Amino acid sequence: MLHDLIAAAIDRSGIPVAELARRIGVSRAAVYRWTAGESIPRSDHLARLLQEVQAPRRVWSAALDAAAEGGEE
Repeated sequence: MLHDLIAAAIDRSGIPVAELARRIGVSRAAVYRWTAGESIPRSDHLARLLQEVQAPRRVWSAALDAAAEGGEE
C-alpha cells in the first residue's frame, strides 16, 4: 500500500515530519494522513517527498504505481 511505502521512506530518512512537511510545502497533518492511509498525496507532493527522503528508484516505482491505482486528492 502507498501509505506503507511513504511511512517506511520517511522513517528511513530520519527527517522529522514537521521538517519534511515544510520542505514539501504541506502541513504536518497532511503527511500524517498520508502515512495513515487516510489520504493520498498529489503526484507533485509525492514526487517531492520521495526526493526529500532520497528514496531509492524501486521505492519511486512502487509508490508511483500505487498512487496511480489509488488516484489523487
